[in-house]
Amino acid sequence: QHAGLLPPRGLDLLVVKCRPFYLPREFSTVFILAVYIPPRANSAAALGLLHDAISKQETAHPDAVFTVTGDFNHCSLRTVLPKYHQHVSFPTRENNILDQVYSNVRGGYKAAARPHFGRYDHISVFLYPAYRQLLKQARDCSDTTDWEVFRTAAVGEDCTVDLEDYASGVTSYISTCIETIVPTKRCRTYPNQKPWINCDGQSMLRARSTAFLSGNAEDHQRARYDLRRSIRQAKRQYRVKLEGCHTSADSRRMWQGLRHITDYQQGSREVTPSHTTLPDQLNEFYARFEALNPDRRRGVMAEGSTQNSSLAVTSVEVCKALKRINPRKAAGPDNIPGRALKVCSSELAGVFVDIFNLSLTQSSVPSCFKTTTIGPLPKKCVVTCLNDYRPVALPPIVMKGFERIVMSHIQETIPDTLDPRI
Repeated sequence: QHAGLLPPRGLDLLVVKCRPFYLPREFSTVFILAVYIPPRANSAAALGLLHDAISKQETAHPDAVFTVTGDFNHCSLRTVLPKYHQHVSFPTRENNILDQVYSNVRGGYKAAARPHFGRYDHISVFLYPAYRQLLKQARDCSDTTDWEVFRTAAVGEDCTVDLEDYASGVTSYISTCIETIVPTKRCRTYPNQKPWINCDGQSMLRARSTAFLSGNAEDHQRARYDLRRSIRQAKRQYRVKLEGCHTSADSRRMWQGLRHITDYQQGSREVTPSHTTLPDQLNEFYARFEALNPDRRRGVMAEGSTQNSSLAVTSVEVCKALKRINPRKAAGPDNIPGRALKVCSSELAGVFVDIFNLSLTQSSVPSCFKTTTIGPLPKKCVVTCLNDYRPVALPPIVMKGFERIVMSHIQETIPDTLDPRI
């Protein structure tokens, strides 16, 4: 989308809005602004117009990246927008820095000087993208962490490592790092919201409402025309998106496209009114088999089972298991998302190898790995008893990788005459 502004008070401005195919998840779109301020222009008026144009787009797109580039001459954008950072630190014409590049991301670009274009008296500036995604910043945090501190803190008086303290300390630290670096956003959806309504359509809806409240008939009519045009374009893009679901090899997208085309809606299930005793009743119901075996306790093992096990995992296996994690899966009680484990697999492989081998040596599993979030899902439309709930478990994603590694070792020991899938 292009919007050209040529005000008569000494400012030439061109605004380009785009969304590259590869864009960090924390950014919604990219705005590129080309600016030229003549040498004899009124700098205060020109910067005021530029500030108004940028502030308007920042209000409509708070998560966007803004890159302002051009010939500013004797002006500085930081006088009106102090949060923007200047990336050019070398002279672009003789001994003066006239061509400047600003952005709202610190360290987003690294500038380098290049030769002139033709007979132009300004040198060209080449920008290297230097921004690191938030998850990659979490990788740097994991890479610089001394994991031996957690193992030393878990050593008891008998000079043995307490697996519970060791594993809980590591998982809590990883969860804290992710919560500190990666922001959490909430998206509000409405039941009557059409699937083809995008951010442009929402802005057109707000513009129409503003024009209606202002009482200006011409502005209201113009806003309605822009809204209809935006809806037609959004529907066209949504149609292309749905048609692409059937041409791709992704079965998930294909079924999602069929659900949108047929407007399939799953029937509502009536759930009994929740009360304070329902969670306790479900816990007792799901744990009824453990209650029938009072002699079975955690930590009770057969004699000789606590000896050193021949099974041991390697960093290559752990790194491979973490890279195979599906980032779409929900996190468990430890609140560590699968995407973070997948991105930081190389940095976290060492500490998890130590924890997994220690767990195999002691023949025990830490409580933080066994703790599971269970969500009761009704089996029937009308729930009459506790057996009508199906327990859906969300274990920690780290434990899933550990189980996958142990399963591969067990399958290697199975004879060829047996089916390993049994």
